[in-house]
Amino acid sequence: MSRVHAGSSWQVVAAAALATIMSAPGQTAAIAVFTEPLLADLEISRNALSTSYMIATLLGTCAMPLIGRALDRYGVGPVMIVVGFFFGGVLMLLSLVTSL
Repeated sequence: MSRVHAGSSWQVVAAAALATIMSAPGQTAAIAVFTEPLLADLEISRNALSTSYMIATLLGTCAMPLIGRALDRYGVGPVMIVVGFFFGGVLMLLSLVTSL
């Protein structure tokens, strides 16, 4: 069993905190803040918004086996960097959405 150095524990905590913050746009609690503005701006029903969120969540789960294999093969650091870039790119593209 490897031993964690005392100086590296803060790095693990910082990385975990950053990963948690980065995942907020994909979390239901963070998205809930934007429900009313999304309904008004996109002029859609609550049911349509919920259905689109469900579909996006299910599609997102399709990537999990690939990400799991990449984690096993390349490690957490490199995979988190790639996932972070893709997630950021998707969020930038979502800012251009004008309809469902």
